[in-house]
Amino acid sequence: AEGNIGGQNDSLSLVCIPSVHLCRKIKQLGKCADLNVRQEMDMVLELFEILKPYAKVSFHITPEAASACLDQVYFFYMVVNLVDNAIKYSGDHPCVTIDCWKENDNFVIAVRDNGIGIPKREQKRIFRAFYRMNTRCVRRTTGFGLGLTFVRKVVDTYGGDIQVESKVGVGSSFIVVLPQ
Repeated sequence: AEGNIGGQNDSLSLVCIPSVHLCRKIKQLGKCADLNVRQEMDMVLELFEILKPYAKVSFHITPEAASACLDQVYFFYMVVNLVDNAIKYSGDHPCVTIDCWKENDNFVIAVRDNGIGIPKREQKRIFRAFYRMNTRCVRRTTGFGLGLTFVRKVVDTYGGDIQVESKVGVGSSFIVVLPQ
C-alpha cells in the first residue's frame, strides 16, 4: 500500500527503532544546549508531511518558548513519538496540535489530538514498556508499546512531569513539563 512499510500501517516504524538504542543511552542525557524550538517543530512537521500527509499537524510557540535548554536529539524523538501516537489513534482525519510555552522556570509542550481517547483506567499503564491497550482500534495499528516509555524516560531524566488528559471518543492531550 502507498506510504506503508511492509504493507503495515506504521510508516514511522523506522523512526521507532532508534528509540530502543536511545532508551539505553538516556542516562547519558545532560547535554543542554540553547535549542531552537521553532526549527525543531518545523522538522517534525516536515517529517509528518512526508510520511503521513493525510494528517493535519500544527504548532504554536510563544515568544518566550522559542528557545529552551534541551537536548536536540531527545527532544525531537520525544515529540515525534507523541505526534505519531496522536496520528495513529485519531482515525481517518487526524488533527494534531502542538503548543509550547514557558511557565515559571519550565518549558511546557502539549500535544493534543482528536483521537479515540484513553479510558482513565488505562492512563497510567500506557507508559509501561510493551503495553498497548486492548481495543479493536489499537489492535489494527502497529507498534511495540515503547514510544511512551521512551517519552517517560526522557521526562524523568529531566526531572520533569508528563500528564495525560483524555476523553474517550474526543481525544487526548499529553502535557510535558521540563525544568529549565
